[in-house]
Amino acid sequence: MQAPWKEFDLDNAVWHLPKARTKTESDISIPLPQQIVCWLEELKVRSYGSGYVLPARRKSKVPYMGKDTVNSAVNSLFGIDKSKKVPPPNRMGQLEHFTIHDFRRTFRTIAGQLGFHSDVCERCLNHKVGNMPEVYDQGDYFDKRLEVHEAVCSKLRTVI
Repeated sequence: MQAPWKEFDLDNAVWHLPKARTKTESDISIPLPQQIVCWLEELKVRSYGSGYVLPARRKSKVPYMGKDTVNSAVNSLFGIDKSKKVPPPNRMGQLEHFTIHDFRRTFRTIAGQLGFHSDVCERCLNHKVGNMPEVYDQGDYFDKRLEVHEAVCSKLRTVI
């Protein structure tokens, strides 16, 4: 939600996420599939010159979208909106309720089902792999992570 455009190199399809904005406090360069680059290029147009990928739409203390905005929108789709006296209709049917963070779990599940090695999948999520492997294996597997991202993107494209 807080991603500034300066972190993105769309020409080279990379998101350079600095350690200050990660839980693991480690920089990570995230390879971007071409489909994601297309979406980001469209967001760049729609951000109307903002320094942020998802700018605030209303007056706010911060120039980017609020951290609860997307989850609130998802909750509304499920008929959950505590700010309204009459809740909105559930437009998601029997689908199990989810939050935006659940997309990380979905990504990891799909990547595993596609047969990618667990360590590479965990690196895609910027998770620590474990003490011993991390000490001895310093690779970031950028090309392999791009392969994982592209495969998951391709799989989701068929579902969407």
